[in-house]
Amino acid sequence: MSILGRAELLLQAKNYSGSGNWLDEANSHDAAIFGALFLPYASTQYMYLPGTAGNYASAPDSAALSITGDIDPQARVALGDWTPAQEMAIVSKYIATNDHRSYMFVVRSGSTGLLRFYWSEDGVNLLTGTSSVAPTVSDGDWLWIRTPLDVDGGAGDVG
Repeated sequence: MSILGRAELLLQAKNYSGSGNWLDEANSHDAAIFGALFLPYASTQYMYLPGTAGNYASAPDSAALSITGDIDPQARVALGDWTPAQEMAIVSKYIATNDHRSYMFVVRSGSTGLLRFYWSEDGVNLLTGTSSVAPTVSDGDWLWIRTPLDVDGGAGDVG
């Protein structure tokens, strides 16, 4: 299994056959799924990413997809290495150029394996929240991870 690990992301996509590539041009979001497989889990459809380079879901930047309030990214993941050599993005809406930084949920690199959530209120300056302990899971084992962000209080609280 590659460094990318395996990830199941709760993501629903209407009109998706369940395997292969998919484009969501009809809904004006131009989202795309490359090589992922949708499978049932507790009566909910989810996306299975086997850790192969080039397998991911993508949606281009648009005002309709810009989150300005609370967000609660969640994923069920099984990483081949829970202390990866490189920071591993689980879910993001983030491009490092110009003012396209929205949010990114990652597993930190090195021996820490801590979870970190980056977000920006203006698309440029980053704020961060980092877990105080690393997930207690063996390499290759599944774990639900999440990082709710509550912006309603104005302080940008990370759960």
